[in-house]
Amino acid sequence: TRRRMSMGVFGAVYRFELRYHLARPVTWLYFAAFAAGSFAFMSTDTIALAGGSGQVMRNAPWVLVRAMLLIVVLGQIVVAGLVGGSVMRDYQTRSHELVFTSPITRFEYLGGRFLGAFTVMVIVHAGMILGLAAGAAMPWMDSARVLPFNLSDYLAPFVVLVVPAILVISSIFFAVGALTRNAFAVHTQGIVLLIGWSMAQTLIGKLDDRTVAALLDPVGLSAFELLTRYWTVAEKNTQAASLGGVLLANRILWSAVALGVAALTVALFRFRSAPPSLRRRKAVVDAEGPAAALSSSAPAPITTIAQDFGGRAWRVQLVSTIGMSFRSIVRQLPFAVIVAVGLINLGIAAAYAEVVFGQRAWPVTYTVVEVIAAQFAIFFNVLIALYAGELVWRERELRADQIVDAFPARTSATLLGKVIGLVLAEAALLSLLMVAGMGYQMAAGYFHLEPLLYGTYLFGVVLPSLVQLTVLAVLIHVVANQKFLGHALVILALILRRLLPNLGLEHPLFRYAEVAPLRYSDMNGYGPYVPGLVWTTLYWSAVAVLFGVAAYLLCVRGSDPSWRVRRLAAARRWRTPTRVLASGALAVAVGAFAVLFHNTNRVNEYRTRAEVRRAKADYERTYKPLARLPQPRLVDADVRADLEPERLSFGVSGTFTFVNEQAVPLDSMLVSMWKSDLRIDTLAWGRAATALIEDAPQGVRLYKLDTPLAPGDSIT
Repeated sequence: TRRRMSMGVFGAVYRFELRYHLARPVTWLYFAAFAAGSFAFMSTDTIALAGGSGQVMRNAPWVLVRAMLLIVVLGQIVVAGLVGGSVMRDYQTRSHELVFTSPITRFEYLGGRFLGAFTVMVIVHAGMILGLAAGAAMPWMDSARVLPFNLSDYLAPFVVLVVPAILVISSIFFAVGALTRNAFAVHTQGIVLLIGWSMAQTLIGKLDDRTVAALLDPVGLSAFELLTRYWTVAEKNTQAASLGGVLLANRILWSAVALGVAALTVALFRFRSAPPSLRRRKAVVDAEGPAAALSSSAPAPITTIAQDFGGRAWRVQLVSTIGMSFRSIVRQLPFAVIVAVGLINLGIAAAYAEVVFGQRAWPVTYTVVEVIAAQFAIFFNVLIALYAGELVWRERELRADQIVDAFPARTSATLLGKVIGLVLAEAALLSLLMVAGMGYQMAAGYFHLEPLLYGTYLFGVVLPSLVQLTVLAVLIHVVANQKFLGHALVILALILRRLLPNLGLEHPLFRYAEVAPLRYSDMNGYGPYVPGLVWTTLYWSAVAVLFGVAAYLLCVRGSDPSWRVRRLAAARRWRTPTRVLASGALAVAVGAFAVLFHNTNRVNEYRTRAEVRRAKADYERTYKPLARLPQPRLVDADVRADLEPERLSFGVSGTFTFVNEQAVPLDSMLVSMWKSDLRIDTLAWGRAATALIEDAPQGVRLYKLDTPLAPGDSIT
């Protein structure tokens, strides 16, 4: 009877959790997001995801499995709070004490919550089946590249591969939510998991034993790729992956790990308000307390305090907000975890960066600093995406926003202080990376350290872009005015920023917070790249200032977040200092835009990727008929090159001698330049020649020799 009652309570909790999630619009929004993302991956060439290229069909069984497993990994950024927030919900609604005093066991409470959330996770991820199937059925898809619809190709891998992967991820998310009871940890675990999985893929990819590497992948993608490593194109198009061998072992291993994590969560969970801890400090209470101190002390004199709302008060508020924001970031455990994981990833990448064409190379400073910037880019994006929202929502999360908003603190000081606090945390991390980079160089036996190069690159190139992205993230959170929606939009904006070239917006003036291409060398430093770097930094910094002004105007203050109230607040804040700042930033942005556009599109020839592809196609159509045209052989060259670095130009003159080693006379000759923008001032021949193709693309010219070149004869 007791067992039946327990299962009855378990079922009641499960049904309640299932009904709760299925009744929420955000659950179906997640379902639609998975369906839309899968649809885009299948129906467009914009995002190359699963390898459906060449003779492998777009919806081949092999492609579908890889697409599903990759979507599972990427999708955890969005649905991280779905499972982890199941337990957190009781604390957020302040109903946990009522639940904890009811006659319910840990297994009934946690098991029902976990199973309900896991079921909803499976339903949400099922959206990928709908998206992939719909994408393959679109009329614009090339019918020769798509296989007929087969439901088992979608359902079988989802059940045997995707569902176990969801079980592993759900158990981790649920454990974090139940044991930490920290909202920040719950909503950041998806990003941390993605970073950890990416690092693990890099590490296990270096292992010599591929079987061990396949077993260590919790998602199962490495095991699947090992199983299908030697599959032919025909097998990828027709054969479904059998659940056997290393793939079966991987699924059994990680399913057992998931159940073990769930069991450990139940064992460690306690029906207490505070999360479980290995060591709990006991508070020391003074017996006499403050009341005794007050009774024994003389009355305090009454003092008059003068209120100051001028510039000095604004500066004090700004400095105070900066310090509080900076400390609230760097003192948190998630910040330390992200930094530690990033440093480990950096060490791995730096170790392999020394290998050049299979040979060990010295870790020179410009190589190390480029590795730092490349490897830590994703970690900075994570920090910005997470902490921008935490700073904007800090008072509301603590339910102290009404108190703070009632203070005579200026909105500009508060908002700017939070942005600067986050920027200082980013600068502190860059300083730590600089020290780590120099430490790595010395550990490798290289002592020619260049602190100035570290400083100019990290703080002159990387930091401005981070500041610009930080302002954008704050603006998104202010406009969205919903924390989780803001997090999702910031992550989406950071992803779209990388995908803009694939979406057709590839012009540098549309790629927010990206500097002009640059290359450092020991010979001439940054060389001619400095002007482009300065102008792009100036341009996007001015745009970031405009974004900051918009965030200030729309910032919510008070209990009414409606757009009518926000418009009235923006009208009050649109005063002379704000107008001057916005006008100056707009003028700088327009001026920098004009300079960059002139140099990109007028001084130089700007071509989109589509135009480059068309030019290559024209080249192939024009010169393919000449591919088998017999040509003489170069036997002697006397070249003089005059370099003019101050003008970024050079002049070349030379004499080339060719000999006809063919068995037949040659009556024509091709002259090919590497680039079409190189100009030939003079072209003299040892004999008369007439141009047949003069103004051809890519600088290739065909000349007709008035006197054929006999076998063994030469031409200069």
